[in-house]
Parts: sequence; C-alpha cells; structure tokens
Amino acid sequence: QAERAGLLSDEHFSVDGTLIEAWAGQKSFQPKDGSGPSAPGSAGDFKGQRRRNDTHQSTTDPDARLYRKGDSQPAELCYQGHVLSENRNGLVVGGMVSLATGTGERESALTLLGPPGPPGRRRITLGADKAYDTAAFVAGLRARGVTPHVCQHTTKRRSAIDGRTTRHPGYAMSQAARRRGERVNGWLKTIGLQAPDPPPGEAPGRLDLHPRACRLRPGANAHAHREHGMSDPRTTLARRAPSVSRGAEQRSKTSRKTRSFR
Repeated sequence: QAERAGLLSDEHFSVDGTLIEAWAGQKSFQPKDGSGPSAPGSAGDFKGQRRRNDTHQSTTDPDARLYRKGDSQPAELCYQGHVLSENRNGLVVGGMVSLATGTGERESALTLLGPPGPPGRRRITLGADKAYDTAAFVAGLRARGVTPHVCQHTTKRRSAIDGRTTRHPGYAMSQAARRRGERVNGWLKTIGLQAPDPPPGEAPGRLDLHPRACRLRPGANAHAHREHGMSDPRTTLARRAPSVSRGAEQRSKTSRKTRSFR
C-alpha cells in the first residue's frame, strides 16, 4: 500500500539492529558437558566462573546467546533483531531475527539486501552506524551495487571508507536519515510492545514486526493513515494517556517534598 501511494524510496535505505530478550534466565545458562552445580539453589552463583557461548548453553532456549552491547553493558541471553527502512519517510521494508553474534548485524544486513543484481543496475545507498564499518561488509555492499554510507569508525583503527565516499552531500544526508530507522526499534520496544524472541523450539528467522503505526515523519505518516484508514498513533496515545490536572500535579510534588523533609 505504501509503495502504491508513492511513500517508499527505491534508492536510499538504512539498516539498524537491536537486542531482543530471550525466554531464558541466567540460571539456565549451564555448561554443555553437564558439569553444572547439582545442589539446589546453587545454579545462580556465577562468581568466579568464566561463562562463554562455546562452553555454555541455555537449557531453556538453546539458541539464545550470551551477548552484551558494550564494555559497560551487562551480558544477557538474547537474539538480534534487524530492520531495513527506506530514507524518504522511514518506513520499514524488511526485518529479520538472527542469533546474537559479533557478525550478526552485518550478515543480516546483506541478507535483507538480497543477492547481487545484474551488472549495470542502478546503484542504491545504505546508511548504518559504525558497527557496520568493516572491510568485509563494505566489500559485500559494493558487490551488490550498494554505496556504503556507513558511519566511520576511526577509534584506534582505520575506517573501511574514505573521502571518496564521505565528500558527497548524499553521505551526510544518509547519516541524518538513518536515525529514523533507529526510532523504529525504540518505538517497537516502548510503544509497539515488541515481543521477545520466538518461543523455544522455533528457529530465528523473519522478524514479525508491526511498524505500520510508527510515526517517523508527521506529514507523510498522516497521509498514509488517511489513505489506508489507519488510526493516527498520536491520537490513540492521547486518548489512552491519563489526564492529570495542574493542581493535582502540584499537590503531588508538594507531598513528595514534605515526606522527604520528614
């Protein structure tokens, strides 16, 4: 419907990944050789243990992987979700779920783009954050006729792209537009109530998203809602939001201050 209404771009895209919590707890992440604790209640004590995905596995969800976003972030059992969006209005054109690995984001992005097209096909652009700035990923994009508009990662390393790509105005435009794709994952987790990973026993695959009501660009989104008979999420959220009078809010603040002084 969005394509027929002329709301989709067929030249400029963005990709972004996120972590999806698994249906498994930390206590279920036990050694694969069965040498885990046998005493009741001792399974939750991980102090001094070195737990790795190649030596440990969740007994509840074997496909879940222990993964963390950064050095200061906690490691959690999760999957990775990936969203491919177009840059004109920030509408989602593809999504999938993969195992949480260090290369999962880049591999899934290439999968969403599809195999290389025939020679001479019109080039498209793909915006992404600095996690996608690797030589192998950039080479995979160029082999598909895609111009890599990835954010340069220059901290203690050399970026896979140089001034021949970043000097063009389109690069800055792609970096600004890719933030719309990041809003999709934020919307799914806060408003869209994105469900965790597939239930145990179902292999990760297509990400079953419902991003059609995600407000990314007011004008185009309002047009899409009018054309296709969908309710505007801004109106829906306004109806659901509790109404609090200014006086009640002020009395609540005063009450909290009084309790703090006591």
